[in-house]
Amino acid sequence: MGTPHDIIKVKSSKNYLSLLNREDDFRVRYVDSNHTVVTSDGIWESHTQVSYEIILLNRGKYKCILDDCEIELKPWDMLIVQAGQKHKDFLYKGCSMFAFHFHLFPASDGKLPPSIFSPGIKPEQQKLHLDDKAFFLFLIRNLITQNRDTKDSFEYFHLHNAIFGVIFRKILLLYPKNILHETVSQQINIGMDTSKIYSVFSRHLADMPDLDELCYECGMSRSALHRLCQELFNMPPRKAFIHYKILQIQNFITRNPNVRVKELSEIFGFKNPFHFSRVFRQETGTYPSYLMKK
Repeated sequence: MGTPHDIIKVKSSKNYLSLLNREDDFRVRYVDSNHTVVTSDGIWESHTQVSYEIILLNRGKYKCILDDCEIELKPWDMLIVQAGQKHKDFLYKGCSMFAFHFHLFPASDGKLPPSIFSPGIKPEQQKLHLDDKAFFLFLIRNLITQNRDTKDSFEYFHLHNAIFGVIFRKILLLYPKNILHETVSQQINIGMDTSKIYSVFSRHLADMPDLDELCYECGMSRSALHRLCQELFNMPPRKAFIHYKILQIQNFITRNPNVRVKELSEIFGFKNPFHFSRVFRQETGTYPSYLMKK
């Protein structure tokens, strides 16, 4: 059997490892990804994993030894390898797989789960099968192929980190809850609550729901929704909705620079153009007409 560099062809994305300490607001930090095609049988000798790694097999055969446990992947099986685990790869000709590397960093609260998985979980329980191939393949292609040679690394780090975040959260949702560490499960629940609220907000971009309507559609009491919005957005529900709406209006103006204030007021459900301009200025510090001219 040959050495790893003799037996594989690898296409890698831009590596963002040097940017990981630029901000501290990500719990999951994407490092890089690659698409590997094995051209000859070989072994990647045992090594201790430095970063977290997701291995996704999309064609052929793959086997590894993870912390003395033998694991074999079939097409569209996936394995999360944790930082600190001992890992040995067995590579077979014709194998095609994707790999994603990432780190876990403390968020602003300073808390960091010691691992993704619950204590006592066996290595084979870190394996998962993906049924929704089209969903993952679409995101993976965007992650690996977009802007590999761009000079503005930090700008695209945010884009790629966001794409990877979607992939990562979707993967975690497929694991049984008892498999994941308690801290990770809590973060997933918060993410689901945020998506649920944003979904309700987006359905009301053309009108102005009152608090009772928001509570009804979110399936929460006034106190529960208020508590959650304070936790997620640091503002009460109606204020969070207005903030979300104004952000969408700013994006709309950017795409439609010739739109008039009166039209915006009607499209987004304000009482009149004066009401719209006043709310817009309260949120952004400037009038919509100024943004249009700019």
